[in-house]
Amino acid sequence: MDERLAQLLNIGWQQMRPVHPRDDKWPTVTPEVVALWREQGRLSEAGTFIAQDEDGTPAAVFSVSAGDAEEGTLHLFRTSPDSAGRQIAAETLAAAEEYLRESGMKTVVTERVDSRGEQRVEFLRQEGYYDPDPGNRSMTMLLQPAGHKLREVALRDERCRLVTWRDEYLGEWLHIRNTVFGGAMNEDDFERAFLSGESFDPAGWFFAKHGDELVGITCGLVVRNDDGSARGGYLTAVAVLDEYHGRGLGRALVTASLNYLVEREISPIALNTEPFRKAALALYANLGFVMTNYNLRLRKEL
Repeated sequence: MDERLAQLLNIGWQQMRPVHPRDDKWPTVTPEVVALWREQGRLSEAGTFIAQDEDGTPAAVFSVSAGDAEEGTLHLFRTSPDSAGRQIAAETLAAAEEYLRESGMKTVVTERVDSRGEQRVEFLRQEGYYDPDPGNRSMTMLLQPAGHKLREVALRDERCRLVTWRDEYLGEWLHIRNTVFGGAMNEDDFERAFLSGESFDPAGWFFAKHGDELVGITCGLVVRNDDGSARGGYLTAVAVLDEYHGRGLGRALVTASLNYLVEREISPIALNTEPFRKAALALYANLGFVMTNYNLRLRKEL
């Protein structure tokens, strides 16, 4: 079943390229990946609902999990184009939602849904899902080929300089990240997010220092395939403390991270941001990024 389920999920992946649009760069779902998702709780025996064709081939899959505060999560959903279409998908989704109700959930929220999958988004909307906060939706931007070039890192304030990662900076990194973006990422969260794989490279992590104080951060990550080869680059955690805005530190940090990736001939390079971050959007556009899609987290009351 894992092999057949992987085939069904790959149908969806082939249609969606949210960060790495080229066929030869896009990873495939394997039975091993399905097993990993099961370990992570994205696929569970109780919360995964599969509709099968007469020959036993999966025609639709919806996986959900119950969470805290009476809110469940819709993790994965795919429907085979050769199946009965929307009806079988609606019936399978309804079964998954009933499971959440029986588990005491009052609402369900999707994992990120790529806005370019218009049929998938429209299906969810017809089933009662909606975007609760359009102004804060995540958006993906992709660096265009003309932007893949080395740039001078300019610092207008002579009291400022850029430095790369040191382990003793972790506390300051978390402080800046949590101050600018909110939330409460801790050291364990950081380890799971960045240190558990093979992509962590201190040379791609930059800090802006004003005197002896760390006041800004950014990171250029190389996204790798299972065999260690580069699949693309990702720019993340671009943040400068409010009191140090207007000094060009954001542009210097982003330029340094892009140079790190360009020097290693990494392509494509993507980032995520939000529509309300007007200054950041203007900076990214000036450097050659264009918006490719929104990453929606749709919600439904059960």
